[in-house]
Amino acid sequence: MNASSTVVPIGLKTRMDDRMRLALDAMPVAVTWTRLDDGGCEFMNHRFVDLFGYGERDFATVFELIETMFYDPEQAGQTIARMRRFVGCGTLQRIELPSEEVLARCKNGAVIATAFNGVVVPEANMSLGTFVDISAAKLREQMLRRLAEEDPLTGLLNRRSFDAAAAAAISDPAKTPFGALVVMDLDGFKSINDRLGHQAGDDVLQHFATSLRKSFRRGDLLSRWGGDEFAALLVSPISAIDTQAVLERLWRELAEPIWIGGEPVQVQASAGMAFFPTDAHNLVELYRLADEAMYTAKRERKTARGF
Repeated sequence: MNASSTVVPIGLKTRMDDRMRLALDAMPVAVTWTRLDDGGCEFMNHRFVDLFGYGERDFATVFELIETMFYDPEQAGQTIARMRRFVGCGTLQRIELPSEEVLARCKNGAVIATAFNGVVVPEANMSLGTFVDISAAKLREQMLRRLAEEDPLTGLLNRRSFDAAAAAAISDPAKTPFGALVVMDLDGFKSINDRLGHQAGDDVLQHFATSLRKSFRRGDLLSRWGGDEFAALLVSPISAIDTQAVLERLWRELAEPIWIGGEPVQVQASAGMAFFPTDAHNLVELYRLADEAMYTAKRERKTARGF
């Protein structure tokens, strides 16, 4: 006799349901049990209640559960549409739902990253959903990505990730339209390091990074290339006048000295710019032109000071 058509005596079925609940309750992952005939929420194990805060009385149907818990409404809609193909349709085929990452909303409003899996078991009139908390793994993944992409001292992009972003902006302007490249170098940074020490130098670099964030526009990419060298990619559309206005905001941010070790330290910088595609059509040439413009500005500043 086919297993899907086996008739289970009522008493035995009740005992089997009790054993099923005990087994699911012992699972180390969050589990939900939904009836296939009407979509009703039959059971949630202790791990589910502990992780998300919901109980069986919070949802009448699996559709309410998905709509409430799935943080992404588009993902919720797609999952509900899949479930509607099985609930109340008398399907006889056992089906595994595709595994996916789900941002799940807890009853207290918190949102956690989970790995969701589901299986439809028509011969038992059930669908089972499991949620595994992957928040710690996602956090480690984010930390590793930041270590690979960011300068650890300032939190700006490092040189490698900036180069990759700039190259992508040139090759795919629809994603990040490349407008202007600005390269910057701190003036007199070595003397600050020599006179006040490396911690003072680090303080200056962090102060300059903060000033960059305040001065440049949302969406512009900011980078510390290394040492006291910095760069910014200003997304298009932007003109030379607009770029100069951004730099003027930066100079105003740097106008006030900062106090390090009980004495005022004036942070100053020189900058050069190049525009794509007006000045050059490739990254190497843009870097060269902006770098030359920066050193010209540095020489002119030194000449104006008389040294």
